[in-house]
Amino acid sequence: MPARIEWWPEHGSGQMWVDRVAVESASLLPEELASRVIAWNDAFVDEDMLPIDGPGDAVWLAEGKQLLASVREALSESHKIVVTEPWWG
Repeated sequence: MPARIEWWPEHGSGQMWVDRVAVESASLLPEELASRVIAWNDAFVDEDMLPIDGPGDAVWLAEGKQLLASVREALSESHKIVVTEPWWG
């Protein structure tokens, strides 16, 4: 059974979490994808980027959805990437 990883980029210290502990992207992903995910996550500056009390940052969210799909594909054989927020699809 694949290990379960949660996608929580807005929680600051990482994009992926296992049992509420951040997992380093570089330890799981190919170098180029890890670099893209880390750079994208570093662009998160505040909660207004999320569609909680408004539309959020459409560009940042769209890029995050694309990266999430790439992460799922890269880790499909070893991990199940789950989301808890509806905006990640």
